Amino acid sequence: MRTSLNVISRLAAAAARCAPAPMSPKPNAHSAHGVLLGRVETRRYGNTVMAERRTHVAILDDDQSVRTAIGRVLKTSEMTVDSCATSGELFNVIAGNCPDCLVLDLQMPGMNGFDVMKYLNRRGVSIPIIVISAHDEPGSRENCLCAGATAFLRKPLDADELVKTIGDVVAAQASC
Repeated sequence: MRTSLNVISRLAAAAARCAPAPMSPKPNAHSAHGVLLGRVETRRYGNTVMAERRTHVAILDDDQSVRTAIGRVLKTSEMTVDSCATSGELFNVIAGNCPDCLVLDLQMPGMNGFDVMKYLNRRGVSIPIIVISAHDEPGSRENCLCAGATAFLRKPLDADELVKTIGDVVAAQASC
């Protein structure tokens, strides 16, 4: 119980950090996809050290192979990734460093995707959520969008579509 209260209090603090903040474009602050990026990292180019901003994406999926595949695609697209197998892992990631976007599996044991969205909404955590699901039941897309999802993609995922969708939702969030 003590651990749960600690995570909840950290999520409350994260809610303030996850609130949309105005971002101003800066030179070299765009990815190849033209998206404002979230996490600052430094790279050395000869004798020059340059700061680069990268989109930080959290993935919540109970299937390790899906997390690994999505993580590889996003890392190849110069994004930073936190892969989570459980909602508890995700809540710890959000409490520590709020991601720019969440890729969320809909069908999971324990807390499913709808439960996670409700939990985050009740705590005031505002991040773009892309729901992914192999179970495209009637009304799933509409129910997810009503529950707070920004986008809904069907598995198997198209890598280019996922990267583009992440770029679109992060750019839309940045322009709010």
